Amino acid sequence: VVLGPTWMAAPVPAAPAADCETLGTIPDPMPPRPPSRVGFAPGEHLEFSVQYGLVTAGRATMSIDPTIRVRENRPTYHLVTTARSSQWFSSLFEVNDRVESFMDTLELHSVRFEKHLREGKYNHDLWVVFDQEKRTASIDGKRNCEVLEHVQDVLSSFYYVRTLDLAVGQSVFIPNHDNGKNYAMQVQVHRRERITVDAGTFD
Repeated sequence: VVLGPTWMAAPVPAAPAADCETLGTIPDPMPPRPPSRVGFAPGEHLEFSVQYGLVTAGRATMSIDPTIRVRENRPTYHLVTTARSSQWFSSLFEVNDRVESFMDTLELHSVRFEKHLREGKYNHDLWVVFDQEKRTASIDGKRNCEVLEHVQDVLSSFYYVRTLDLAVGQSVFIPNHDNGKNYAMQVQVHRRERITVDAGTFD
């Protein structure tokens, strides 16, 4: 199933608290949450080559910690992505990024999100704790934001989409939050295709 490439932003139809911002437009009311079926498991590890033209600029990974982690008193999948520039490319522009999400294993929504970016001279760290019962997000322990039910972060959203029974022509809206911004991520399913990679050919 091909997703995107359009992940469109849309506003959350809940009154944001101070320090929060809403983006875009969204159907009102928001469509009900579709049924989920988990198609991944702890220990999954994916590796990617990052290309800059014909040059390998670096490597990226997406993995699920083999251990179920307890965060905010909830059992969670610990999702981790990394991106590192190659030795040659680092001499021009060094990248060493790590993004983490703790996703509730039962409700499949975000519990905690962390972002640690090191890109050239740019450094940025962010952490967000979600209280799904109160529908709030605590940003760096300094700001609180109202969010929608079953809110996701940008990383848990990717894994959540994998649990859905997607159909060609379908659009799915996912409540999302990032650093004080509330929006609904729209996933558009364009087509099915057969792809060939080093591991073989797959539908």
